[in-house]
Amino acid sequence: MVTLTLLLLLSSCTFTPFIEVEVQLLSPHSYEKFVEVPYFLEYSNGEEYKKIFLNPGEKTVKVKIKPNGTQVFVASPFNFEGPLMGSCYTPGDKRVVLTETEGPLASALLQTSKYNKESVRSINYEVIKKDLPLAFDLIKFMKEVSEGTFKTFTPLKAKTLYISKLPSGWWYSANSNLSNLYFSIDSEVYYTLILYPGLYSFYNPEKKLELIIELTIDGKIEQQIKN
Repeated sequence: MVTLTLLLLLSSCTFTPFIEVEVQLLSPHSYEKFVEVPYFLEYSNGEEYKKIFLNPGEKTVKVKIKPNGTQVFVASPFNFEGPLMGSCYTPGDKRVVLTETEGPLASALLQTSKYNKESVRSINYEVIKKDLPLAFDLIKFMKEVSEGTFKTFTPLKAKTLYISKLPSGWWYSANSNLSNLYFSIDSEVYYTLILYPGLYSFYNPEKKLELIIELTIDGKIEQQIKN
């Protein structure tokens, strides 16, 4: 009887109940002026990983998590290539606001936590994000967080890309740090884009085409246009 009582006491001491937090996508996707953009929201709830579907226009959702350390949230467009939105819950938060700026950071932390949960739960997210550069070495960052050796980000250099001779019309940027592009029929104009390693997207609503640009960490650029 004494043993059973002790076991019950021990289990009650280690039990962490779920709490409800509000998750908000800070800003609408730039393509929502032309088409519906649903999202997938993936997050760690303190026990397992969840993935839920957010309908077009749904920017706020309440979820249950265990407040046992840092928990990561990442939202990705369902029908377009980025940009990701993300952030982290830290104990005491009632609301988590996902932003484009923190998207790559949150995505890297979510991937890291899938093979080393404790390394991510124990980080001080508010301190880390204060020094967030425009782009950083994701692989090195994930490795150092997993090993508990992370001290500072390794910034990446930008590269210049010249864009010309796209199908006519306006091409609207999904990424808030890039301007929209306009090409008339047989236009000889070109645009200069300053890009950091990552994924970029432009949408032409008139032609219903998406331009996808990927710049890899080793400086390679890939472009494709898809319906």
